[in-house]
Amino acid sequence: MGGHRNEKATGDVSMAAGANMIINGGMKTGITAGMDTYIKGGMNVVIEAGATITLKVGSTFLTLTPAMIVASTIPLPLPEAASAAQALALTAAPGPAGTPLPPKEADDGK
Repeated sequence: MGGHRNEKATGDVSMAAGANMIINGGMKTGITAGMDTYIKGGMNVVIEAGATITLKVGSTFLTLTPAMIVASTIPLPLPEAASAAQALALTAAPGPAGTPLPPKEADDGK
């Protein structure tokens, strides 16, 4: 088929495949819903990008790049990890230290 293809329905539209369904856009693919968009994988869901992935809710966002995570304008650099499993195992940096305790009196040995 050459040229463009546009379809419109005033009611519901559904498609089903007995095995695999692949949607491929040469440059861009978009999904827009007036209320909800639901993605479910029976076992796994993989979202893969060569440069960035951004999750946005209202004015809050979380952007993932190969080098860092940016959360609502707060960059969080990632240490190099050999695998995604190692990256998931990394823990958050500890918070600021509290007020130190006063020194204990030394034992004079008597």
